[in-house]
Amino acid sequence: MCRLDGCRKPARYNRKNLSKYCSDEHGRELMRLKTRLLNLKKEQDEDLGSRGGILTPGELKAVVMGVSSASEFRILGERILSPPPEEENTETGEKSTKKLGLDADPDGLTYSPTEASKIQGLRAHRDGLIHRQQMLKARDTFLGLVRQRSKAIVEKLKQTDPKGGWKDICGFDSRLAWSDEEFDEWRLSEIGSKALKAGTPEALASSYPEATDADGDTAMDDTKSDEDELASLSRGVCTKKRCERHKQWVKVQQQELIFEEEVLGQDLVTCEKEALNVVEQAMLRMWAEKDNDQVDDVK
Repeated sequence: MCRLDGCRKPARYNRKNLSKYCSDEHGRELMRLKTRLLNLKKEQDEDLGSRGGILTPGELKAVVMGVSSASEFRILGERILSPPPEEENTETGEKSTKKLGLDADPDGLTYSPTEASKIQGLRAHRDGLIHRQQMLKARDTFLGLVRQRSKAIVEKLKQTDPKGGWKDICGFDSRLAWSDEEFDEWRLSEIGSKALKAGTPEALASSYPEATDADGDTAMDDTKSDEDELASLSRGVCTKKRCERHKQWVKVQQQELIFEEEVLGQDLVTCEKEALNVVEQAMLRMWAEKDNDQVDDVK
C-alpha cells in the first residue's frame, strides 16, 4: 500500500523500479509533508553538539548532500563512526577510501596503551598483506610473460627446424618453482623489475640467473659465449615435448594465484574490521570517560 496518507493505491511493484509509493509524485509529496514537521527555527550560532531528535532542514541538507547515492543514505547510522571521505588519485583517477584505524583516526581520539598496541600491530599486518598483494600481482604478470616467452621459443624452433614438431613443448620456466621469498627478492631486484616492466620474452630471458640450468640446478661450466640466439631465448625453459614433470603447469599456476588472492582479500577485510572495532571501542571509552567526568563535576 502507498505510504502517503489518504492514498489507498498499491505500492509500485516492479523488479526494475521498486517503490514504497504508487508513484514518484506521491513519494515526493510525502517527503514534502515530512519536512514541514521539522523544527523550522533558525539554528543558533553556538555549537550545540549532537542533540539527537529531529533534524533541522540544514542538518538534513548536509546529510543528503554528503552521500552520493540512495544506497549510501540507507546505511547511514549503521556504524558508530562514519568512514573518511573518498580521495581521488590524481594520476590514475581511481577513488580510494582511507580505513579508520589503519590510514586515519577520528579527530580528538586518543588511544590507550593497549589500543595503540593493537592498532600498530594491525597496521604492520596490513602492510605485510599489501606487500604480498603486490607480489602476487607481479607473479601474475610473470606468468603471462612466461607464456609469451614459450610461444616465442616455439616460433624460433620452427624457424630452426620446421619439421621438428615443436607445437607440444613444455615451456615451463624454472623460476615458477621459486618460493615466495625467492620470487619477491627477484622482482624487487634491478634485473627483475626491469624484466617485468619491459614485458618482452627477450627481457625475461636476459633476466634469468646465468648460474642455473633449466631444472634450477647449478651449472658446472659457463657456455654463454657459445650460446646462439635460440639458446639464449630458451635459457631456463623446459623444451621437452609432452613433458610429464610439468604437466598442465599453466592451469596449476593460475589456480594457485586465484586461491592466494582470494585468501589475501579475506585477510585484508578481516584486518580492516578489527581495526575499526578498536577505533569504535576507543571512542566509546572516551565518551564514557567524558560522561563520568561531567558527573563528577556536578557532584
